Amino acid sequence: MINFFRKIRKKMLTENKFSKYLLYAIGEIILVVIGILIALSINNWNENKKTQNQLSLILYNLIEDLNDDLEYLYDEVELHEFRISCFQYLLEKSDIKKFEFNRLPKQSDTWWQGAYPDTINLKYAEKCVMASVYDYNVNIQTSSIDEMKNLGIFSNIKNNALKKAINKYYGFMPQIRQDWNRDLITDWRKFLLENYDIIPSEEILSMVNPIEFVKDNKSVSTRIRALEGPAQYRFYNVNIAINLAEEVIQLIKEEVSASDTE
Repeated sequence: MINFFRKIRKKMLTENKFSKYLLYAIGEIILVVIGILIALSINNWNENKKTQNQLSLILYNLIEDLNDDLEYLYDEVELHEFRISCFQYLLEKSDIKKFEFNRLPKQSDTWWQGAYPDTINLKYAEKCVMASVYDYNVNIQTSSIDEMKNLGIFSNIKNNALKKAINKYYGFMPQIRQDWNRDLITDWRKFLLENYDIIPSEEILSMVNPIEFVKDNKSVSTRIRALEGPAQYRFYNVNIAINLAEEVIQLIKEEVSASDTE
């Protein structure tokens, strides 16, 4: 093909058909430019497709991260719902503080099977004291969102609602990581050990009557009252995090589904 065009060009020059040669040369240049533009367009399309595939893979991994987060968050919300009910129960049954007992909706049977008792129930009271010293290690996954931002492809997400939801979720995470309940619980464990020789993991369930223990020791009831407010705050924040994580997962599924159909 190249030799064919060279022969035409040579023939025009030898026949002094300069104007025709000029038009031919311009046409040849235009063809070359068009070829280059087509090649660049194909290359850009390939690069964009490669980036989009990479983004889709990371978004799938992000769903896995969020599902791992949710496992931890569901455990947290169950624990703190139970702890809030327990603190109110111990204080009310110890005649320390009266409550209306408008309890939060029971999350699961993880901590207590069946309905919470309204009357004195020593097994439930024992479980309540055990829950008062229990906590989970904060477990929030960030590998996928970190990879996305390090690769500079976060901006390639087409769905603005998804971008906002991801930023909102991870922007909220510092409030989940900074769980000051854990410091209070650590102090509470230390307090029980130093003042009453109680090691919660070994002796808390052997108490004769946890309600009397709370009632007869003002310092104990004071500590429990101090634990109640932070537990409610933690419960509220963890529920927000759950709603945000579930929203991100739904939006990611919609984004990936839309990309697959393009």
